[in-house]
Amino acid sequence: MEDMYSDFLYARPSFLEGIARIADMGGTLNEYNASDNPDTVALTMDWLAVGCAMRQAIGDFEAADSDELELVG
Repeated sequence: MEDMYSDFLYARPSFLEGIARIADMGGTLNEYNASDNPDTVALTMDWLAVGCAMRQAIGDFEAADSDELELVG
């Protein structure tokens, strides 16, 4: 789930664009998604990814904790 946040400002090339990049020695095919304020967007996406990871970790901990309680009780 975090992957949807980490590459927001990078355009994903198609297969044919990937093949064309092999011969692109000058890097002229590099393309990025435009943003009026890329630093704010990147920082926001970073924190959204952190929040997603925290929710996943808390859910995993609660699931493990509940399994342990069932074994004890």
